[in-house]
Formats: sequence, C-alpha cells, structure tokens
Amino acid sequence: MENIITGIAISIILPIIYGLFYTLKEKEEKKISYGSEFTVKTSKGLILFFLIWMIFCFLGMIGGVVLLLALEEPNENRIFWIIEIISLVFFLLGGLGFAIGKYNYLVVKEEGIYIKKMFKKDTLVKYSDITYINSHSFGFGQVSCYDSNGIPLFEVDQYHLGVEQLDNKLRSKGYFLLPNPYPSEDMKSNVKFQHYKKLSSTKVGFWCFALFGLSSLLLGILVNTLSNFNEYENYEVSGIVENYTKGEEILKIYLKDDANVYYINNIVYDELDEDIYKVLDDNIEIKMHIAYQDEYSRFNISQLEVNGEVYLNMNSSETAEYSNYRDGQIGSFVMIGIGAILEIFGVVYFIKFNKLKRE
Repeated sequence: MENIITGIAISIILPIIYGLFYTLKEKEEKKISYGSEFTVKTSKGLILFFLIWMIFCFLGMIGGVVLLLALEEPNENRIFWIIEIISLVFFLLGGLGFAIGKYNYLVVKEEGIYIKKMFKKDTLVKYSDITYINSHSFGFGQVSCYDSNGIPLFEVDQYHLGVEQLDNKLRSKGYFLLPNPYPSEDMKSNVKFQHYKKLSSTKVGFWCFALFGLSSLLLGILVNTLSNFNEYENYEVSGIVENYTKGEEILKIYLKDDANVYYINNIVYDELDEDIYKVLDDNIEIKMHIAYQDEYSRFNISQLEVNGEVYLNMNSSETAEYSNYRDGQIGSFVMIGIGAILEIFGVVYFIKFNKLKRE
C-alpha cells in the first residue's frame, strides 16, 4: 500500500515541479530581448533549485553532527556516518547540477555557435559544420545538431533560456531533419560514426567502472572501520529487578540499588529465549553474566538466568557477536576487492578512451 501511495504521489508531484520550472523559465524569458546574437543558458529557477538542494544537504550534514552529540543510542556512529555520506553524495550531485547549469551554455553568433563548458576550451561549431537538426517538445524537450556523419555536435533542453530562438534560427537555415530511425544504415556503416560510438561507449564504461568502484571501496572501508568485536569477560552480577525496558530487539534491565544499565543488544537479542517475558517482572531475583561495558557505559549481558533457568547462554551470545563481526569483515573485504577490480577496469577504459581520442 505504501508503494502505491508513493508511486501516486511521485506521479502527481513531479509534473507539478516540472511545470513550475517551465513556468518560471517562461516568465524569465519574457524579460529578455533577443537580437541576432544571444546566449542559450539554464534558467535561474533551475539553478536556484540546485542551490537550495545543496543548502538542505549541508543542513543534513550539520544535523548528523547534532545527532552524534545528542544521541546515546546503539549504532550512533553508524547512523552518523550514514547520514553524512548520503548527505555528502546528494550535496555533490546538487553541486554538479548547479555548476553545469551555471557554467555550461551556448553563445549564438553570426560566425557560428560557441559551446562553453567548465574546464574546457570554448568550441566553435560553424553553421557549415551542421547537417542535421532535431527538436521535440515531449519529455524534457531538446534541440540538437549533428554533422554529416550523424555525430552529435551539441544539444540543449527546453529548460534553457533562448532555446526557441535557437530552434527558429537553425530551422531558417534549411538543415535536414535527423533521420528516423537514428542512426540510419548509412551512418552505421560510416567509419567516423563507428569511431564516435566506440568513443562514447568507452567513456560511459570508464565513468561507470570509476564511480561504482569508488562507491564500493568507500562502503567497504566504512563497514570495515565500524566493525568491531569486544572480548567477553563473563563476570557474574545478580540482584532484584527494579524495572526493565523492551525495545525493538533490545532489552534494558535495571536493578534495585544499582545505577548501572544492563543491556542486551540487537545482535545477542536473537539468542534470547522469548519465554523470559513470562517470568521477568519487577522485584524478581535475576542472575546475569556481563560480557563487557560498551562505549555508552552499558553493561552488555551475555547470559541471563531466572530461577535456575537459563534464557540466554553466554556461548551463544559470544558466537552471535563474533559471527556478526566476522561477516562484517568479510563483507567489507569483498566490497573493497570488488571496488579495486572495478577501478582497474576503469583505468583500462580510461587508457582505451584516450587512445581512441588520438585516432
């Protein structure tokens, strides 16, 4: 049911957002006076969207720090790092969108169209270089140009200011419309087009291997860093139960005349006999074995005994925690290994890409 509601909400919200951006772009467009030379650039509304996105992600990172300082719960450090990494990834994505929108644009002049991109020299596409054009309004809509071999020269979507003026200017020059289907059979057999396809697929391969490899490496390192195993001491503590708190796969027990918190964590909890709750009550005598004191000053229980009946065995508890630690270590090394292999493929594709560029 939740998936259905989410799907319906997305199908309603996304068109509204797209419509809002397009409306803002149209309002901004009306304030611009276009001449024979003009700029095709991203609308301010879309750039502002990425800026607000970045601000929210930055606030999320600050919120992670606040939670780290304020919370005293299990897996606090893991929650902190998960929040920080997710917020950072989305912050960087927002920053990428902001930078592309701000610094990537076209300048249309009499001699041709200048392509401005970050970290690249300006490229001039002369009108004589263009053979085919393609423009459509469905989806995000776009205007694109291709050379005589069917190789794309540039494309801009309908959220760019000046895109309609560019479309009109290109159509007035009488270019051919892009063949449908694209690429045509002639293009497929064209050596230059084949080289372009190899170059494009190699570039995509490089970025896929590089990004997925880096993600796997970082995730593996994070899991490895957070995995730990505390040596079991198993000393005995007994007393009268004052009260207890049952959470989601955790149990906290408080004894009379004892300020300590005795705790069964979510890993060991699976080894606990649920029948304990039939006998566990206030003012009942209980015998426990303590494995270790954790970073939150809680005494982790390894064995629990009431009226001579063992409801949690220390050997099972230690085995469960060690298995969890071992699985975490193995999983982290697997992820690091996969990441390293993907990065090696990324290097191979990067070398191949540069070789193809020189051909």
